[in-house]
Amino acid sequence: MFFVTHLKRLVRPNGISVFVSDIYEARTLSLFNLINKLHSSSLIKLQKIEDKTTIGKNLVNFPLGFIGPDLDNKTIKANSNWDKKWTRIVDHSASSLTKFISGGNKVDFHKVFQEFSFTSKDYLIGDIRNAKKGDKISIYDDEELKEKKGIEIGHIFQLGQKYSEKLNAKFSDKDGQLKNLWMGCYGIGVTRIAQAAIEQNHDQKGICWPIQISPFEVIIIPTNLKDPIQSDLTEQIYNNFLINKIDVLLDDRNDRAGVKFKDAELIGIPFQIIIGRDSINKEVELLCRTNNTKLKISTDKLLETFISESEIMYNKKS
Repeated sequence: MFFVTHLKRLVRPNGISVFVSDIYEARTLSLFNLINKLHSSSLIKLQKIEDKTTIGKNLVNFPLGFIGPDLDNKTIKANSNWDKKWTRIVDHSASSLTKFISGGNKVDFHKVFQEFSFTSKDYLIGDIRNAKKGDKISIYDDEELKEKKGIEIGHIFQLGQKYSEKLNAKFSDKDGQLKNLWMGCYGIGVTRIAQAAIEQNHDQKGICWPIQISPFEVIIIPTNLKDPIQSDLTEQIYNNFLINKIDVLLDDRNDRAGVKFKDAELIGIPFQIIIGRDSINKEVELLCRTNNTKLKISTDKLLETFISESEIMYNKKS
């Protein structure tokens, strides 16, 4: 047995009856879109009227909170000072129910419905409830919705005619009449994109930048710049990467190798080229920050190998 709750949304002058199963709540945005589509209109706001005085003046003797899906049109016509015909909407979660408990159209009274059909009562069936963890993604498979925390990186604001009235910004409608523009705006938070990327791509050592938005693609770390062989090889590799238009960072500090390694892990540039003792044999290490894989490679094949590995990372689907 299911409970079906009635959530009252009043949009002057229209009344809207909304039914969802008791474990869900109606989603205002979905109602907004459904009503716009139904009436081919462009609502700017869907407002829930909660002022008891306003409701009492316009809905006479209505048992709010106990209205059932079988509320007849005669009662609405006789007791509603707003629209005389209400739009009736039922969510998918409740549309197939035949046996359930809901309001009995009397104060403090509920009713057991044994054989009720929403389709025969002119109800619109729509996806109007809030999604919950465990919901099925599709009726065709068993894939379930997972609940995760997120960061808002973009914003959309509906401005209505607030600013167009002050700016006298108008347009000519199909009848040639000048009307105020309906305005909106959006914004993308660049710093929030970085926050979101780091939150999803890090480990205990630090950041693991996705190569697509990393400030550099590769960092060159010579372990001892006082060694002329390392110094010359470092300069050679650095210039070669620059010529090939690769975003490369050179750690030319005189700090210990361990300090450089720790800092490189912390800032999380996708690839590291480590120039150490094997530089005497013209060999270096190419390290991938994400999975910590290392390749010992000769310098004459370094550029080709890096380009190949970075292309794989660029094309990898997250």
